[in-house]
Amino acid sequence: MSNKKTASELLFQICSYEHLGAAANYEHDNHPDFSDFDAHRYLNARNKNHKNILSNAIHERESCRKFCENQVSVTMLQEILFNSYSLKNDQGSYTIPQAGGLPTMNLIVLSNTKGEEVKLYNYDPKTYELNYANSLATSLEALFYSKSIDFNSANYCIIICSDLQTLSKQYLARGFKFACFQAGHIAQNILLNAAALGISAISLGSLIEKDISTHCLSTDDYPLYAVVM
Repeated sequence: MSNKKTASELLFQICSYEHLGAAANYEHDNHPDFSDFDAHRYLNARNKNHKNILSNAIHERESCRKFCENQVSVTMLQEILFNSYSLKNDQGSYTIPQAGGLPTMNLIVLSNTKGEEVKLYNYDPKTYELNYANSLATSLEALFYSKSIDFNSANYCIIICSDLQTLSKQYLARGFKFACFQAGHIAQNILLNAAALGISAISLGSLIEKDISTHCLSTDDYPLYAVVM
């Protein structure tokens, strides 16, 4: 019989370790006074410099709960995915920092078109391709606890997952913490890229993990975060 655990079983095991998330002891340092930062002056200068795309995206990003149909073209989606999580070079460097350089993150894209079944695509960060997997016999709304989002108007939902099995072999209980960090990096990249393109988006942590795992994921993947746009 195989001793390999499912993602859910593994998560329960590593979260039961007493030292997971324990605060480290440290001495408080006296910090310099940053109160002289002139935010108003900075923002005025930033607004005049249209080339500062990242800064503009950071300050213009807002969480939106209702979306415009067809606001995200396939080209825009591919650009967001490419910038958010992809292999950058032959040395194995990705667009986010990863624990030990292990590529354990996966992105699932759910395409939501009015009057059609939700379509599931697997994103390949090495080839930058979206590969069709199947159609879901469920709605986007059924995969989340949140009731304040207008899922009917959503174009896409990107689910950020991690292969906890691989991370736990290398880092034991810390593996889950690293997976959460990496999911946050990807989500932030997605949100800022969407903001730079003028696309409404919102990040969601209120996933119904069991249903998402049943409908969307392989045994080794565990859903951590999602972005709807």
